[in-house]
Amino acid sequence: MDLSWKTLSRVGLACFLLYLAIHYLDLLVNWLGMMLAAAIPLFLGCAIAYVLNILMAFYEGLWPKGHSRGKRGLCLTASILTVVALFVFLGQLVFPELIRCIQMLVTQLPSTLESLVAQINNTGFIHLGSLSDLSNQMDRLFSSFAPQSADTLLGFTATFLSTVVNTTLNWIIGLFFAIYLLLSKEQLLEQSKRLLAHWLPAKADARFLEICSVANSCFRGFVVGQCTEAVILGALCALGMAILGLPYAGMTGVVVGFTALIPIFGAFIGGLVGFLLILTQSPLQALFFLAYLVILQQVEGNLIYPRVVGTSIDLPGIWVLAAVILGGGVGGILGMIFAVPLTAVVYRLIRQELRRAPRPTASSQ
Repeated sequence: MDLSWKTLSRVGLACFLLYLAIHYLDLLVNWLGMMLAAAIPLFLGCAIAYVLNILMAFYEGLWPKGHSRGKRGLCLTASILTVVALFVFLGQLVFPELIRCIQMLVTQLPSTLESLVAQINNTGFIHLGSLSDLSNQMDRLFSSFAPQSADTLLGFTATFLSTVVNTTLNWIIGLFFAIYLLLSKEQLLEQSKRLLAHWLPAKADARFLEICSVANSCFRGFVVGQCTEAVILGALCALGMAILGLPYAGMTGVVVGFTALIPIFGAFIGGLVGFLLILTQSPLQALFFLAYLVILQQVEGNLIYPRVVGTSIDLPGIWVLAAVILGGGVGGILGMIFAVPLTAVVYRLIRQELRRAPRPTASSQ
């Protein structure tokens, strides 16, 4: 088989690039890490734009037909203000009760520790003395490590402040990038389609656009369904706690609803936080809360979640559970969140391929 000079040059270039990648692997990995770190604001901007686009499309659907002037800018502004108002509302529910809980813990901490020390001393296995003796021992131990502790605390404070500043800047830059994406999304989409049509064969281009359409449908349905389910679960939790006369109803409902954004296991995480908060008031009420949350979780898992989220992504429950377990093991909380829509994309694509495949006939069996 005759090989053209163009083909040989491409093969030679590919081999040379492969040699460079292997020989300078450490340098390449470091460079890629730096590029990914620098691109974090862009990734955040894409995620913000995707969520805001759902709200913006909703507001654009309400816009009067025939009056398109200023439509995009006003709908985008309304979407941003909606998200800001939501966070302000949740903050008004959470922070006052959180501050009151912290104040109560600080007030009751000495008596609680005194009771705990007395119970330990009564067991006879170990004698800690009084709370004042234990406090003096801790003071002497801390003073012996004071210089090292001060350096460690100073380093931790500097690292924490640097992380907070970098995270804030990344979110601000991401927000501005998201605004730019949303204001010119049709133009960017058209440019992307033209590039794909130029680089890919017609069949591959159509297949890639089909995969993107399925992925967008799954992720959009997951975001809308998960947020709706979280709001319903948080509202039911707060309402039931208020009826039962349990403390921290508003704050616990917000926490349970917010953590419910994590599929399946999120509400249990929020329930643990609520249980610890109520435990500071009354152990009996904390047990009542756990019993109520278990019942609510059964209702949510069997009635609410399948109807709200399951129908939105069209994924059987067994695959949702498997995706959450594997995603959590690989990527933690973010893995749990993104594993479900990714699994839904793969599931839907496989189902489409099976539907396109010819069915075996009786003669071929």
